[in-house]
Amino acid sequence: MSHGPETIGIFFRRLIDSTLKSLLTILLVLVSVNTFATPVVEISRDDYVRLETTDVRYLLAEESTTLSDVLKTTGASWQSVNGVSISAPVHQTPVWYRFTITNSSNANIQRLLEIRWINLMESDIYQINTGGVLLQHTVGGLDRPPEATGELEHGTNISWLQQFSLAPGETRIVYVRLVSQFTTFMPAFIWEPDAFEQYQQQKFYWYCLAFGALLALAIYNLSLSVFTRDNSYLVYAIYALSAVLYEAGTSGIGHHLIWSNWGWFRSEMFFISVYLSFLLAAVFIRMFLKIGKRRDWIRLFTDGAIAFWAAAMALHFISGGVASGWIIEPAAIISCAAALSITAYMAWEGNISARYFTLAWGGLLAMTLVTMLMLKGYAPFNFFTENGQLMGFVIEMLLLSFALAERINRERLARYIAQQRALAMEVEANSEREQKLLAQEETLTLQHEINQQLEARVAERTLALEEAMKALEKANVELSTVSITDALTQAYNRRHFDAALKRTCNQNPEFALILIDIDHFKRFNDNYGHLVGDDCLRIVAATLRSSITDSSAMLARYGGEEFAVLLEKGTEKEAESLAERLRLTIESLRFMTSGKIVPISISLGVSCGQLGEKPNAVIKRADEALYHAKSSGRNCVRTAS
Repeated sequence: MSHGPETIGIFFRRLIDSTLKSLLTILLVLVSVNTFATPVVEISRDDYVRLETTDVRYLLAEESTTLSDVLKTTGASWQSVNGVSISAPVHQTPVWYRFTITNSSNANIQRLLEIRWINLMESDIYQINTGGVLLQHTVGGLDRPPEATGELEHGTNISWLQQFSLAPGETRIVYVRLVSQFTTFMPAFIWEPDAFEQYQQQKFYWYCLAFGALLALAIYNLSLSVFTRDNSYLVYAIYALSAVLYEAGTSGIGHHLIWSNWGWFRSEMFFISVYLSFLLAAVFIRMFLKIGKRRDWIRLFTDGAIAFWAAAMALHFISGGVASGWIIEPAAIISCAAALSITAYMAWEGNISARYFTLAWGGLLAMTLVTMLMLKGYAPFNFFTENGQLMGFVIEMLLLSFALAERINRERLARYIAQQRALAMEVEANSEREQKLLAQEETLTLQHEINQQLEARVAERTLALEEAMKALEKANVELSTVSITDALTQAYNRRHFDAALKRTCNQNPEFALILIDIDHFKRFNDNYGHLVGDDCLRIVAATLRSSITDSSAMLARYGGEEFAVLLEKGTEKEAESLAERLRLTIESLRFMTSGKIVPISISLGVSCGQLGEKPNAVIKRADEALYHAKSSGRNCVRTAS
């Protein structure tokens, strides 16, 4: 092994880092006996810190073990993580992890602690100071109801989170209690909030790409099953959808964005997707490789696998999930190995489809093995190992699609060769008899007509597919519009407004904000009813929208009877002028209900912002100006000083 200057430099840098960590640890031990030998993690220098195995200790505890019991546990009971990723041995009762964090800077810092493994039945994150006082406790886990884990929700995250702040020079000890039916894997990161938001956005781009590919393949092959009437495509499409469900469960997207409020599905969907994936995989292998025509051990084992996974799914629901943990892992390993052996054996026999399947299935198993090694602590945690199985599924589905297409071409070629041979024999026979020649001509004419009909049907169905795809694209555009529009007033919704204001603060040197409130709207609802109130909101919104002619201005429903107008390039004078014009326009409305005209007026608050200013500061000034307008008798415009 070479020990060049670069290697020696890395060695000395690691030696220096290790020495500094050791000195910090000794200092911390003098302050608190509860820290034992855990290294201290400095979190103020970088936007994010990934905890290493050397930073963490774990404790295999009993179900009844509390934080107080853990704090009394001697240092000898805490074990070092031996793997290259933070993972403890499989344990039926809770596993506790412990690490120490510190802020050596001179400023107060805000951070997010992320546990990036979603399939945990229970997770509790405790932070204590060096004196042993509990400062913060956050709960999570799939067995906990969503309302109990509200503190963990951060936008559309797919991790368990704890948000905290650390004072200058402050040191805390973090205890994490995890309960899992499979593995107590704990990839942990400490983020600066804005950096975490950027990372989440990039991660969702990747997931959209991967899941979009799987869904596109499923939809494409579902359409092929309709066109070709080949059930292999239908089973493949359903199998692909089950893989989407499975990956949605393992990645956490499903738990947070699809079935987070579905109660029973929240904890069971992962197991359902696992059983369905293996069951449908076995059914697909049987159909795709035409194993039903065989009379040997391959058919016996395949039919047995189908029966086993169907029975295991039923047993899971009957037993309330008690049998899942010990059934899934060994059965999955046996099924995968057997499927690979069967397809490899059939490929060796000369089955061309089996060759494709062996390549696709082998690739998936290899990528899954990488992910499993990571979960067990034998492989490092990185983008490749974290998403290995998802990438394996995408590759597998692509290869299986190619295999299905290849089988169609092969069967079409076989039919074509058979037709050619039949024609050759027919020509040879008809050369002896004139009557046979006439029969041959009639046969060719009939075949030509059939081919024309077939081509016409293919063209017709291709056109139908293109029209369906155009309709889907149109639906996607409409869905995108709906997602940023308030359903009642057809103005932009609050979420779109917040995003636009944040973007404007970061990009435009000068802009303005107008907050609008319908005067005495509660009295309006009380007197005329909420349906009439809704009509009033719609009319006011439509009037405001038609009165705004500046292309850089946008109208949004801010909440209830409040609206907001953002002038992305407006000055204070322009905003005041627009506000007064809007006030006069609304004042001149002739809103009628129950045969009489009801006067409507609005109060408006104007504020201006500058590049780099926080959105909340701009909103606060506009809100104060609006309050001033209301306290000044309403139906007027006030500008923030």
